[in-house]
Amino acid sequence: MILPVDESAEQTLRVMKSLIYQNTKKGILAGKEKELIQRKYKAIQKCLRKVILIMPDDLAESITFNSERISYKRRFSWYLSLIHSIALHRQYQRKIFTEKDSTGKLFDMIYIEKRDVIDANRIITELFGTTLGELNPVNEKCLNDITRYCKEKSKELNMKYYEIMFTRKEIRDYANWEHMPLRRAFEKLFDMEYIVRSFGKDRARFYYKLNIDEETGDDGIKLNLYTPR
Repeated sequence: MILPVDESAEQTLRVMKSLIYQNTKKGILAGKEKELIQRKYKAIQKCLRKVILIMPDDLAESITFNSERISYKRRFSWYLSLIHSIALHRQYQRKIFTEKDSTGKLFDMIYIEKRDVIDANRIITELFGTTLGELNPVNEKCLNDITRYCKEKSKELNMKYYEIMFTRKEIRDYANWEHMPLRRAFEKLFDMEYIVRSFGKDRARFYYKLNIDEETGDDGIKLNLYTPR
């Protein structure tokens, strides 16, 4: 498991404020309330029974997801898991059917409904937005900082933002990055061809620019979700 670490100044400030808040009266009361909510939801979880979730044939044949890249297979399994989780938590609102397996052992099952898919679509869209990004949050933030820097510079120099050349130091000073996190992010963006590299006039330092030839706008890959009626 690889977990990206947000080492930005903004995240450090959020952590500091959170630690301070936990020691205030309001923060302590919020912590007590959080414990009560956690106990309630743990009790709800204990009430759930083991049931088999069945997807009706019409839903099984209709559900879609983006299939342009192999890496999205894992995200599709997350999507199906979310549908199952929503249906499982609604088991007391469903009719339970009892079936026998080949050995004669009885098992309970409920059917997934259209509203489970609709709610899963809403949640998954909020999680992934309109695109399925290849970058982790840290590298994506770096790319966003670079893009914002280039757009601001383009107004000053009257150029297209994707024509602006920049150095790592310029981005570090502009967005208050630490040296090593920014270096790792640049290496990843370069490796995945989001940015390209060239020498400056003195050939003493690297310059970069965004790896696009023209402004394309928002052409991200869509989730392509089926929305039942």
